[in-house]
Amino acid sequence: MEERTFLQHYRICTRYDGSPDEVSRAGAATNYKATDTRSSEPVLLQLIPAESLHSTTLERVEARAAVAQKLDHVNIAKLFATGTEHGYFVLASEYLQGDTADSWIVEHGPMMPDAVLHVALQVVRAVGAAAFYGLSHRALQPSNILIVPGQSPDGGWPLVKLLNFGLAGAELHSAAAETRAIAPAIAPQFASPEQLRNGEIDFRSEMYSLGATLCFLLTGAVPLGPNATAAYLSHLRRFPRPLRTLLSHMLRENPDERPQDPVVFEKEIRNSLAQVERRQALGRKLGVPLAGVIRRRPRGPLSPLGQVWRGIVVVALLVMAAAAVGAWLFPNEIRLWHRSGEIGVPVGVPDSSQLAVVQPANTVPPPPGPTQPPAAPAPPPIHRVLRGASECGGESRR
Repeated sequence: MEERTFLQHYRICTRYDGSPDEVSRAGAATNYKATDTRSSEPVLLQLIPAESLHSTTLERVEARAAVAQKLDHVNIAKLFATGTEHGYFVLASEYLQGDTADSWIVEHGPMMPDAVLHVALQVVRAVGAAAFYGLSHRALQPSNILIVPGQSPDGGWPLVKLLNFGLAGAELHSAAAETRAIAPAIAPQFASPEQLRNGEIDFRSEMYSLGATLCFLLTGAVPLGPNATAAYLSHLRRFPRPLRTLLSHMLRENPDERPQDPVVFEKEIRNSLAQVERRQALGRKLGVPLAGVIRRRPRGPLSPLGQVWRGIVVVALLVMAAAAVGAWLFPNEIRLWHRSGEIGVPVGVPDSSQLAVVQPANTVPPPPGPTQPPAAPAPPPIHRVLRGASECGGESRR
């Protein structure tokens, strides 16, 4: 490559050996790290050979990329400029540091349920903003979601940016073969059923792709087609119900049964996120591990001693259960407990009702003595005094 400066202000960076600093390739586009000569800020420069495009197709793509340039959203990589120069169709966009979602999962493992919902919320907002301009993202998958440093607009983690809207999003729901050829290809496991049949791509199709992406972030795997969706969702029982409900809604085979409105679905995600966050906060407060927080490890076979102990415990439980059932069916023959009326009767002490008080027949009254003053009345029981104080002044403590 002889030319290094494009669209007047963007110069491709070079490596230590003088070669262009190539970042990645996506479809027909080659991505380079470049510098804006006006601000010295890094940018991402995407180059597509113009000779590989028909003149009519090139004009259409330029017009659609110009529409994508109007997008200004916190969760979309900003497109600064587009044009044709030096034999290339050029797109200059925001240069971002971070890891794509698929790379992050490979390195760190599945995400927590609340983090997955934070990703869903941001992506739905991004595609909803693009839908206002008639743009759709035909390659909504983990490789086009970038996890960048910082917090999401709602204060959660992670903060994500949707990539490649300049090409994949500039298709205006078009099914033209030329446009699909230059757009980043979507992996079949993330494509909606209608997309696999080359049908219309709209918000409903994007929600299917997003649902498959969320499954990948949650478990590291995706449903292999609509026929396997029900079986896949049955393995998500350890995760919060609101999240499972969302995924079931997004992965319907019929597009009419999926989310239709970005605003309505965003509200549904926010409600589910609030429920999951409350659940996780309660679990942390009580110190109780919740499903989806502590991942279970597969258990190996029990040792012979462990099998013996397990057998003893099972037999003991069966004996206790049988004794309880027998005592309930035959209370007179099998007594495991006393009746409530017999509790507290002293053993070996005769009943006071059976003792007769015998007075002597010839009882001589005591000799008269000095007159004694009448005895003072006995004080009321303590419990009555306390009760009186509680009812009057409320000073006593029960």
